[in-house]
Amino acid sequence: MFNSDYDEIIIRRCEAHGKLIKFHTDAQQKTLQVSLNDDSEYVGGRLVFVNNEGIHTPIRKTGTVTIHDKKIVHAVSLLESGTRYSLFMLKN
Repeated sequence: MFNSDYDEIIIRRCEAHGKLIKFHTDAQQKTLQVSLNDDSEYVGGRLVFVNNEGIHTPIRKTGTVTIHDKKIVHAVSLLESGTRYSLFMLKN
């Protein structure tokens, strides 16, 4: 569970066309991420999770929330065009 006891809030605007974020785990204990725009507003830039059941790329509409702990391997696919906005709440 992720409650209001967070340590940091970040708003991220990404226009790094031709860039991606490689698979990694986070240093923070918990990460709550809110998609501030719909996947249809940009090409690529998709959140990708890996767990025991395989690789998952959730469809994220505006306001979609994902929460993961520092054990979850994840990445962001190559952003080809558009701008991706996200809000992060981090628990150290």
